Amino acid sequence: YERLRRTIDRPDYPGKYLLSDSGFVLRIFCMRGFAYDSTDDQERVLNAYCHSTRATVEHTFGRMKGRFRCDAVRSALPPHPP
Repeated sequence: YERLRRTIDRPDYPGKYLLSDSGFVLRIFCMRGFAYDSTDDQERVLNAYCHSTRATVEHTFGRMKGRFRCDAVRSALPPHPP
């Protein structure tokens, strides 16, 4: 996370953001939708785009986890000693 933050926060990546939700601490490089039901058309459009993009990403990761079951196998194994 720290390496990603430093990479995105660099001046040679202006205008690059991570799409987040309320579960993440809001940082300068994070963008999330408005937390309330807005009557402003632009805010509603932004919320719709954020929701749609997050849903697409979550579905993609869900399909990848179903296809590549190594995470399920790895979580069933006992932890490695230090």
